[in-house]
Amino acid sequence: MLQDIINGKKTEIESINGYVVRLARKYAIQVPANEILYALLKVMKNSQGGRIGPVSVNTDQND
Repeated sequence: MLQDIINGKKTEIESINGYVVRLARKYAIQVPANEILYALLKVMKNSQGGRIGPVSVNTDQND
């Protein structure tokens, strides 16, 4: 998914993370990290016409 985001391609947000969130809600299991990630990615996707990215990823370990 990261490579898709970096390259501005469609991601599998709904099928991967969305499924986890929906299943957790169905069984009353808390998955706060997945819910936050899902919500943030959906907002980013919706604000950019259905696609996320391209984004700049800083891999410098000196920060």
